[in-house]
Amino acid sequence: MIHVVAVITAKPGQRDRILEAFRANRPAVLAEQGCIEYAATVDAAGMPPSRGSFGDDTFVVIEK
Repeated sequence: MIHVVAVITAKPGQRDRILEAFRANRPAVLAEQGCIEYAATVDAAGMPPSRGSFGDDTFVVIEK
């Protein structure tokens, strides 16, 4: 099984716009043969930067 972890950093203030496009495209990716998971994650609220936070303009995509 292949796991892909992608860290995506948007231009300042544009993360929500990119996540909206990600959510719109998600069903098509999940429909691809062999795709088990395709999800975007963001930092948990209130996490200090010392805990590995990526920041307000970044999200992580996990695909299996």
